Amino acid sequence: MRELSLCMIVKDEEKYLADCLNSVHGVMDEIIIVDTGSTDSTTEIAKRYTDKIYHFKWINDFAAARNFSFSKATKDFVMWLDADDIITEVNRQKLLLLKEKLTDKMDCIIAEYYATFDGEGNPSSVFPRTRIVRRAANLQWFGAIHEMIQNGREGVYVDIFITHNKKEAEFFSYDRNLNIIMELIKAGTATVREYFYLGLMKYFTEEDDEAFEAFDKVINSEYFGEFDPMEMFVAMHNMYRKHGEKEKAIEILESNKKLMEDKAEYYCVLGLAYKEDYNDLETASHLFKQALRCRGTFNDKKYPSQRNLEYYYYAPHFLLGKIHLQKKDAVGALNCFERAASYRISEQTDQLIQKLKELLIKQRELEYA
Repeated sequence: MRELSLCMIVKDEEKYLADCLNSVHGVMDEIIIVDTGSTDSTTEIAKRYTDKIYHFKWINDFAAARNFSFSKATKDFVMWLDADDIITEVNRQKLLLLKEKLTDKMDCIIAEYYATFDGEGNPSSVFPRTRIVRRAANLQWFGAIHEMIQNGREGVYVDIFITHNKKEAEFFSYDRNLNIIMELIKAGTATVREYFYLGLMKYFTEEDDEAFEAFDKVINSEYFGEFDPMEMFVAMHNMYRKHGEKEKAIEILESNKKLMEDKAEYYCVLGLAYKEDYNDLETASHLFKQALRCRGTFNDKKYPSQRNLEYYYYAPHFLLGKIHLQKKDAVGALNCFERAASYRISEQTDQLIQKLKELLIKQRELEYA
């Protein structure tokens, strides 16, 4: 069995660190904790689990801190977690079995990450991440924010899920990440990735002009295509729609279809525009059905990307149900809403199902009267 090092970077994580380290008890052969400036009891908690605690002066670069943590590992393979991640018991057992199968031909192991959850506690945002690497391969992190492991090699996908344990929003991270990006821009060292995330940040704060400006730099970059651009194009689509530019909203998605045609999000967002902006129910219906054919997996192993599970299951059925309602097809609508309800509890869906059932009962009573 190969041995496994856990490498973590932490700062002020007293609320979550113990849960994280308890969840990997008995799995890790070495735990490396790199503190980047905690002022709470984070390091005291870490000492309960390991004596390999290091301090790294924060330089506004997550990749630099990650690389420092990896440099301290001594075991065959290196795994990383954030302090607000946990490994459930089922996945802990899977990880133990994986250790028995690790070989020198496996440079990077990719596992799914449950990043966000809906109101019922079901995973809503999921994406694969390189989670374990062979130490001798010397794979490095890159990216000052939203850092990634730069492997350039095909990863081995495993049926292991890491769970994000922090449910509340992190409002402080916006200012922190924005400051990092603006420093890079000022220094002239910002990459297309930084402009990509700057555009998304400005989009979420409804600073549309600045969002468009950042996205334009991404699209016109020679490095465009090095990551999944779906979030960017959907953001641009939504901004165009908000400003009444319906044709541009459709065009930004349709002209980039090849980059997103394996994503249900693409078909749902585009279908909604055809339904609401053009009342083109046939095109919208076709697009929603296409969303249901997407499996939520990704063809591009080099740049794995995020997916919102709602668009693969609940939303297409619900939106098709709304189209059936417009067509006054109560049976078709009921069928779609019941399928949507099988994936997610929703008060709105439940109310529609109840009303449709009552309507169909009345129709049958009239038929047999």
